[in-house]
Amino acid sequence: MEVLTHHLWQRVLPRLPRAMSTPWKSNLSCAAGHAPKPTPTDSISRLSTHLPLVSRLFQPSNLRDVGQEKRAQGDMTCKSQRLMQQAGLIHPSNPGCYYYLPATVRSMEKLVRLIDQEMQGIGGQKLDMPSLCSAELWRRSERWDLMGKELFRLRDRHGAEYCLGPTHEEAVTELLASQGTLSYRQLPLLLYQITRKFRDEPKPRFGLLRGREFYMKDMYTFDMSEEAAYHTYESVCQAYTRLFSRLGLCIVQVHADTGNIGGKLSHEFQLPADIGEDRLLVCGGCSFSANVETMEPGRTDCPQCQEGTLVESKGIEEFDKVPMFMKTAPEEIDPMKHPELAAIQSIIHDDDRPLEEQAESLKDEGNDYFKEKNYKKAIVSYTAGLKKNCSDYNVNAILHTNRAAAHFHLGNMRSALNDAAAAKKFKPGHLKALIRGATCCTELKKYADALQWCEEGLKLQPTDKKLLELRATADRHKRAAERDARKAKVKEKKEHSEREALLAAIKERGIQLLMPHQRPKRRSDSEDDGGSCRAMAGLELDGLCSTEATGVKVFLDEQGIMHWPVLFLYPEYQQTDFISAFSESSSFLDHLTLMFGEELPPWDINRKYSPQNLQLFFEDHEKESLHQVNPETPLIKILQHKRCFIKAGTPSFVILAKGSPFCEKFLSERKTQLLTHSLNQST
Repeated sequence: MEVLTHHLWQRVLPRLPRAMSTPWKSNLSCAAGHAPKPTPTDSISRLSTHLPLVSRLFQPSNLRDVGQEKRAQGDMTCKSQRLMQQAGLIHPSNPGCYYYLPATVRSMEKLVRLIDQEMQGIGGQKLDMPSLCSAELWRRSERWDLMGKELFRLRDRHGAEYCLGPTHEEAVTELLASQGTLSYRQLPLLLYQITRKFRDEPKPRFGLLRGREFYMKDMYTFDMSEEAAYHTYESVCQAYTRLFSRLGLCIVQVHADTGNIGGKLSHEFQLPADIGEDRLLVCGGCSFSANVETMEPGRTDCPQCQEGTLVESKGIEEFDKVPMFMKTAPEEIDPMKHPELAAIQSIIHDDDRPLEEQAESLKDEGNDYFKEKNYKKAIVSYTAGLKKNCSDYNVNAILHTNRAAAHFHLGNMRSALNDAAAAKKFKPGHLKALIRGATCCTELKKYADALQWCEEGLKLQPTDKKLLELRATADRHKRAAERDARKAKVKEKKEHSEREALLAAIKERGIQLLMPHQRPKRRSDSEDDGGSCRAMAGLELDGLCSTEATGVKVFLDEQGIMHWPVLFLYPEYQQTDFISAFSESSSFLDHLTLMFGEELPPWDINRKYSPQNLQLFFEDHEKESLHQVNPETPLIKILQHKRCFIKAGTPSFVILAKGSPFCEKFLSERKTQLLTHSLNQST
């Protein structure tokens, strides 16, 4: 570590002068109100002062001067403490207290983020409790005297006693007790914090490992029952295990003493280290480990496996017997003494086995995942087995069939069908593949193919119950699909004939249709090619709908009378009325009498929209002029006018109140024509 750090600084130090070469330009005239215009050089200089350059990193010590501090070197009994001070990560203050320097604080912030992710992943809620705790709380829990001299005690100017909290069981319990509206629905409640703690250690040592002021993450949970508390306890332990795994630390969860906190269950997560002070009892035959304080004095038999022997360890020696912590493996591995190493060895030499054995092993692995309903991992294992390309067709057929089953449970029907087909190629008489293929075809509504799969399977096993059920289901659905197809064909033919009759009637009446993207044609052109009439196919009124069976399309009734959807526009109030079936033989007055009879619309505040006081207009295609319509004129007469174009299959008309200021202004801005003479000519 020291050699690596020395070489690192040899590479960094020559670059420091270049990082500091950018000057800072100041101008005192800014204080007098004469601020000069910023130049590009000023901007670069100003920006460079905020960059996290190595030259500006605050490090009170380095490799050279810290080695000459005899007093500090004498106190450094821990290698980690010495390295952290040499690297400028911490700096000693008082005994057991340290300055946390910028690089260390950044690392701690990253660690806190990881802890927050795991704790909040199990429902933890972060809070921050005061370090200054009332002595009254600690006296009520009887820990004021039980903690002894390790508790930092103090008095304020009024003589009230306090302590610097080494832990916060009393404080968080008082916090919850003060909440009178706590609901059972809020449980389990997991509250945690990451704050400074204080403990008056008699002999602070090992740097940050045992100090008087330190950071600690502590969580407090509240549950409805003891059983629920055990469940929460286990979930927190699992979160700790995931956290240490993400950090790359090989920890061991050991049974521990509850201490002065009390309780029935306690675990410690021990990190094996040469300087460790805890003594552990470790079983070489299984994974059991416990703090020596929790075991009966003199006990040597393992309470978990009943066969192994408990050996006392300081934390590192006995762990060399566990594969996870071994630094070197034995020259000869005995499967009886070291079953874990034997398993690892078999995995290492897996590629030396025949392809058939490898594929079989991956098939078994996939089956285990399948039993656990972990279908995605099962597919991965089956796919890996197929990639071995072994020569055993039976194994390949089973791998394809099993992968088809996994795809089926995930809803990937086409992938499942492809696997079933591949399995049938490897083994034509594979009954499971035939059943899977028939099932997938049924789900994909390929009933003819499903019947074919069923017939192939029933040739091999005529009494198979599953295939018989699938064949009956596929046959029933096939017949229903064919019946629906025939009905749809008849309906389509009927609609086509009705549409042709409608288009012929429109052409016969000389009505001009116009789609939004079309330009109007002259009357002679329309009569020659009938293009505007053919545009009627599929016309609908966009944005409006009718609850009647006729919908919003123009239609012919049994007597050959045409009915149109008609839109009335009231620009004065920005309102509309929609008539879904306006008979071509009806006049506008017929509908207006019903609409504006006894009950007037609510937006007509001045009551001026009466049938006798209304004027009707339609716009030509270019919207250049308005053409006034006589309300007593039938609809067919209006639609046959040469200036009338029906847009999007819906005639629209503007309605105004006679003599109103809005009407006069509206008409003054547009060209208006009366249709009486034109209508007489068209008839």
